Amino acid sequence: MKIKKMKISDYKILKDFECNFTDKDGDILNTVVIAGINGSGKTSILELISNFFMKNRKLPSFKDYIEINIKNDGLLDSFNLIANNEAQTRINRKYKPTITSSEVFQNDIKKISNDIQTFFLEFAKENENLSFKEIKEKAINDINSTFENLELVTKFKGLSDDIKQEPIFENLNSDNIKLKDLSTGEQQLYIRALGFKMMKLKNSIILVDEPELSLHPNWQNSILEIYQKIAKEGDNQLIITTHSPHIINSTSYKNLIFLIEENNKIVSKKFNSPPLDRDINTIIKTLMGAEYFPKELKALHERYKTFVENGNFDSQEAKTLKEEILKHESENSLFFQEMAFNIELMQ
Repeated sequence: MKIKKMKISDYKILKDFECNFTDKDGDILNTVVIAGINGSGKTSILELISNFFMKNRKLPSFKDYIEINIKNDGLLDSFNLIANNEAQTRINRKYKPTITSSEVFQNDIKKISNDIQTFFLEFAKENENLSFKEIKEKAINDINSTFENLELVTKFKGLSDDIKQEPIFENLNSDNIKLKDLSTGEQQLYIRALGFKMMKLKNSIILVDEPELSLHPNWQNSILEIYQKIAKEGDNQLIITTHSPHIINSTSYKNLIFLIEENNKIVSKKFNSPPLDRDINTIIKTLMGAEYFPKELKALHERYKTFVENGNFDSQEAKTLKEEILKHESENSLFFQEMAFNIELMQ
């Protein structure tokens, strides 16, 4: 089951809103990354999808995709279950969603410990022809392969030998590190990603709200790939909301949906081709509506740039201003390289 399109008449900030989860050829996206500034309605979309499926648990599993139409105050008007491009069923439902967390599971160390224990038991049943040592090694490698592209300090080692059988990790300095003793970022990473993997979801829609929380920028660059790998195993559709420039930068333009304000309403926008510039600073400034350096420094830049453009770069005031800027950045910064180039052209 995958979502192809959503229409929302009136829910919170979303008014007469429509969002297609398809590429430019009309094919349904297996991965959707919804980006936008805070308050643009990203989480509201996940809330509606989550509550829709919580209220309609017995949807026919053989259907190809679904179109959802939400009316005023979040009341569901109708949805179409569609197979082979033909509407097979139209079911009317009316409910008002209860606002709940869109996360699939809670940040619960005990729960993930139990999930990993179950994973090991099931792994053993599926590999009865192997020795205990081989089963353990294969299961550990399977879990670690999920994070193979991340520069993690720790590595999953297995389960502790005590009665609790907690997940334990190792690094270059020590063994048997418990999950609760890892950094906040590593805990979030292992709990979220392994939580999905242990669930072995199939033909499902996975919702993730801001997976970048507590993650190092290097991990943010790779977290989408990890979730995609897990989702692909069961032919699932992955829908993520984010305002991380690193995640946006690591996402194919085909999978990006931006929520922006246009004519006093939120609309969804997509790229039809790769954007000209995908560097982090451009994303922060143009797509997320934020500055990537302090306003005070930007004002100093503008003042100094005026001196240069007017040919007064040798004045005492310009030199004083330059010394103030040098308290914040190097003389080899891109800004001063640009100013040096302009000065050279003028001489």
